[in-house]
Amino acid sequence: MGNFCGIWLTHDEAVIVKVNGETVSVEEVSSPMERHHRSTGGKRGKVAYVHRSVNSTAKLDQRRKNDQRRHYLAVKSRVAPATPLLVLGPGQAKVEFVAYLESFGRKGQIKAVKPSKRMTKPQLVALVKAAAGSATRDS
Repeated sequence: MGNFCGIWLTHDEAVIVKVNGETVSVEEVSSPMERHHRSTGGKRGKVAYVHRSVNSTAKLDQRRKNDQRRHYLAVKSRVAPATPLLVLGPGQAKVEFVAYLESFGRKGQIKAVKPSKRMTKPQLVALVKAAAGSATRDS
């Protein structure tokens, strides 16, 4: 078994499992992102029937995108550039992270992207070890 890395990723957190030979390390990365809140109303301004928080909604969305980029950068910086990756996760974050990596020219690094529910750390380690074993046998 050679170097291999598995990442379970959501917008809130990431769990990185690195397999190097027989040694396994698990690292958690939490996101700086706040929960997404959609306002159902607003205060009445000088102009009648105009929602006052339109500008602040755009600012919140931009702040959320910036927080997302920081989260993906924190995850990317913990993975060596030549290490093959297995990206897992329950939502859209795994696809966004893969697109983020591809923008840096790391398309060949990604071996598989799979949907996955929340798992315990031992389950995640076992899944990554199995994927690392099959990746080294195919190579």
